[in-house]
Amino acid sequence: MATSSMPSGLPPLYALQAFVVAARVGSFTGAAEQLHLTQSAVSRQVQLLEDYFGCPLFVRQARGLSLTREGKDLLPEVVEAMASLVRASARIKRSMDALSVQLPPTFSLRWFLPRLPKLKAALPALDVRVATHWTDAPDFSRADVDVIVAHGDGSWTNVHAVPVMREMLLPYCSAAVAATLGDPALRTTSNSSHRSSRPWPVATATTSPTRPSAPNKPKSSPFRRGC
Repeated sequence: MATSSMPSGLPPLYALQAFVVAARVGSFTGAAEQLHLTQSAVSRQVQLLEDYFGCPLFVRQARGLSLTREGKDLLPEVVEAMASLVRASARIKRSMDALSVQLPPTFSLRWFLPRLPKLKAALPALDVRVATHWTDAPDFSRADVDVIVAHGDGSWTNVHAVPVMREMLLPYCSAAVAATLGDPALRTTSNSSHRSSRPWPVATATTSPTRPSAPNKPKSSPFRRGC
């Protein structure tokens, strides 16, 4: 029995594939056409499988092939195993074409999601996965996060920041509240407001970024982890 070259006690996948196709079409010749092999190559692969199991899997007849009892028992198990491999392969391939994005909730709702249809139209094969989370210190230590949008100036370590936008902050206060403030400009107006513009960069991180030490820098930015 030729089993010494078969790792983990399993028959070769190509031999199982030849068996399934031959069983489906009912001939080695038809299986060879579908597998782009010669008829003798398919016959040898099936013979290898029969040597492995120690029993015939087909009855060879002039009009074609028919499965033996052992072949009938084996066929559905092999078909299901191959279908499972196909499903697993598809899942893995989809995950390789996926982009996991972590966004602040308001940014996601008002800016990113309205633009998502255009992104999907431009990159139809890309699976975009969106999670909402507010942070001012992007953390790429999680393997399932590719892009993080966060407030900041992009000065995290091991991060290449690319500005996306600047945000405008407009805190308002009444004249009574303004009178208690130390800024003379605020005390001179009723219904006072103070305007602040802050940047939003996009960045590429090579390792998990850390919070910058400078406390008074303007905040904002999305980040993408490096490959």
